[in-house]
Amino acid sequence: MSVRTSVLVLLLAGTPALLAGQHTPTPSCGLIGTWRFVEIVDWDSVGHRLLYYGAHPGGYLIYTPTGQVSVHITSGKHDPAEAAREPQASYFGTFTTDQGCRIVTHQVEGGTIPEYTGTAQPRPFRVSGDSLILGDDRTWRRVLIRVRPAPPSRP
Repeated sequence: MSVRTSVLVLLLAGTPALLAGQHTPTPSCGLIGTWRFVEIVDWDSVGHRLLYYGAHPGGYLIYTPTGQVSVHITSGKHDPAEAAREPQASYFGTFTTDQGCRIVTHQVEGGTIPEYTGTAQPRPFRVSGDSLILGDDRTWRRVLIRVRPAPPSRP
């Protein structure tokens, strides 16, 4: 094989994955699955808790085995009239993790937060059993619980 052919083969090797909209896989770090938000808190400069989505937020964070991420957050209110006036946010895209499983980066493709579209959003994280904690625990934290399938019902 000539040098030119070798270079061409190397350049084209990733083309099928790029054409399919996929990216290079990274370690999943235990993130794959559906997670339910149970806490969304920010802290202001003097340490006051800011609960933009209320004390009982709603929503899910989904990581797929093929590298997609989908985030949906609501205030958790069940009355449609109240929920319509409360803050909501969502976005989707792909994700990667660092080799040390400390940072997950969401590559945002679209959603309700215009300034996120087309950006990389790195998130420090840790997985502990069925809990996922995102954030630095100083200025912000998101706590999520893994969603498990319901056990089959017995007839």
